[in-house]
Amino acid sequence: MFGFGDIFGGGRRRGGPQRGSDLRYDLEISFEESARGVDTTIQIPRLETCGTCNGSGAAPGTRPARCPQCQGRGQLRYQQGFFVVSRTCGPVRRVRDT
Repeated sequence: MFGFGDIFGGGRRRGGPQRGSDLRYDLEISFEESARGVDTTIQIPRLETCGTCNGSGAAPGTRPARCPQCQGRGQLRYQQGFFVVSRTCGPVRRVRDT
């Protein structure tokens, strides 16, 4: 409404990175090369799933543990009235019994 959707959190929300966003490659060529239509070969780095843990990050013979604070979402959200604050979930601090 009135173009203020992005300011107040309205509008379309994205659920993650756009498809193909990890396939960007910046190539610098001279003006002369672009005018002549030079051909070049590039290698695009890509992520591959680890054969040992299948991308879970867990050691062989174990299962990954879910963070008790954020439940694996990576963010903690706090709400007071209509204000919502999000912050990145940090490492879990454990209190030792003495």
